[in-house]
Amino acid sequence: MLAILAFLRGLSQETCARRFCSGSVDLEADADLLAFTPERDRHALVATTGPGDAVIAHACYGRVGGPRAEFAVVVADAFQCRGLAGRVPASLMNPLGRAAPAAA
Repeated sequence: MLAILAFLRGLSQETCARRFCSGSVDLEADADLLAFTPERDRHALVATTGPGDAVIAHACYGRVGGPRAEFAVVVADAFQCRGLAGRVPASLMNPLGRAAPAAA
């Protein structure tokens, strides 16, 4: 949870507002929620720059009934516009029941 909290504290106010749909967030509570233990209907993934390095992106989803799920992704300001927001979530697709892409 400490790595997630440090990640959230490093986000700009604009990025936090986009991710949490609010200008006022409780980062400790959100870090606790985002660091949840994987369960059947909830999964999360973080991206780092290497082993032991700081978190630079976080993606998660939670099923909300049937085949539907709520999904969110946030990327550290310094790493935005590099394609992470598209690549990190792709790693979560198999638990959603989607077929893995065919090997080339």
